[in-house]
Amino acid sequence: MEVTRIKGGHTVTAFDDEIAEIAIAINAMSQAATHALDASMDALVSSDQARAKELIAQDLRLDALESELERKVTRCIALRAPVADDLRYLMMAIRIGAMLERSGDHAKNMAKRTGTIDLRASAPLMQKLREMSRLGSSMLAQSVDCFNRGEAALAVVVRDRDVQLNAQFDEFTELVARAMRDDEAFVPDGVQLLFISKQLERVGDYAKKIADSVNYIVTGEYLAA
Repeated sequence: MEVTRIKGGHTVTAFDDEIAEIAIAINAMSQAATHALDASMDALVSSDQARAKELIAQDLRLDALESELERKVTRCIALRAPVADDLRYLMMAIRIGAMLERSGDHAKNMAKRTGTIDLRASAPLMQKLREMSRLGSSMLAQSVDCFNRGEAALAVVVRDRDVQLNAQFDEFTELVARAMRDDEAFVPDGVQLLFISKQLERVGDYAKKIADSVNYIVTGEYLAA
């Protein structure tokens, strides 16, 4: 992935190199998180428990990437004593890394539900979850693209898409609740489906927070809630 430097042009060239390394680390985390989300949904809809176990184990890599990002940022702050927009950039980089790591945790939680749902009875609802997952994954990637480009306007686009994901979540919740009311035997599956949908809704929230962080880097202001 080509990374466009959101920051640059410092007198000390090494500072620019450190900033670039931080951007690369964030993109590596983004790729890991979006892959985990997509792969976890694949494991769920195919009931591939072996694949799910692999994904759960792979979450440790995302944890390690976050720790490495924090080390890079901490070292840069200690060496460069940044101020103003440079400091905003570095502090928000840590926040963005945390949001990506938590998104990976939600993907892991989804993978843990593989094999617990009767796919024959839940096929239409699983398709709805797939749609939510695609939107959440796309939002996550778009929020980091917003970071790469340093475009505050794109942050607003991500926030608008979160409204769409929230609407899908509300619709899905109502569909599952109705199915549980109509068939008591469906309740165990319904509980699992609601849990998974909540994980996806939270990923959308994290994508929005990343976009908000980028807006703060660029403008020095947070977007209105």
